[in-house]
Amino acid sequence: MATLFVDTSGFIAAFDSNDPAHADVSRQWSDMARRGDRLRDPKLSFCDVSSFAVMREHGIRQVVTLDRHFREAGFEMRSESAPE
Repeated sequence: MATLFVDTSGFIAAFDSNDPAHADVSRQWSDMARRGDRLRDPKLSFCDVSSFAVMREHGIRQVVTLDRHFREAGFEMRSESAPE
């Protein structure tokens, strides 16, 4: 299985149906899922990485979450009960 790097523009195109590259990138994601490809860092989920990309694209710095990965990625966690 080859290692694949996905740039932020690939994440955005995958989830923004208005993006001109959406159909092509969505097909690539589907192909990866069928092959069982995984993100290289097992500590981060696909959902986390996708959220980071969308938040950065839209200039969002604050998040309500209990997931420490957001803090580690440089976001400001607003949840008082978030683990350190």
